[in-house]
Amino acid sequence: MNQVGFERRFSDETKCFEYLDKMRWPDGPRCSKCGGENFWHYSKVLKCTKCRKNLSILAGTVFQDTHLPLTLVITDGLRGYNKLNGAGFKHEVRKMNKDKNALPHIHTVISLLKRWLLGTYQGAVKPDYLDYYLE
Repeated sequence: MNQVGFERRFSDETKCFEYLDKMRWPDGPRCSKCGGENFWHYSKVLKCTKCRKNLSILAGTVFQDTHLPLTLVITDGLRGYNKLNGAGFKHEVRKMNKDKNALPHIHTVISLLKRWLLGTYQGAVKPDYLDYYLE
């Protein structure tokens, strides 16, 4: 997907939630409590019409515990990101102070990468091919 396609697909919050909904439930949502297939749609939650159980669209995703909008893009302030505001995204620049240590953030990235590799490739990753896996 190129940048134009990405901007069209995820330009507002509603489109982001629709995409997550389709990815999470390709055959449509099904209630885990009663097996119902009819839901009332709210912004981030689906409510079963049969038993009234709530299903969260964000539960079980990387966005689960965040309160930030899905259209917010946090960058380091490079000029290449300046067009994001005009494309419907909220652009926030965050720069690390020189007195802060970047090591905890690097540890988080490495641990998430390790979890992804072990989950996707079941630990069968060879260091010789690591660049190929990361592309």
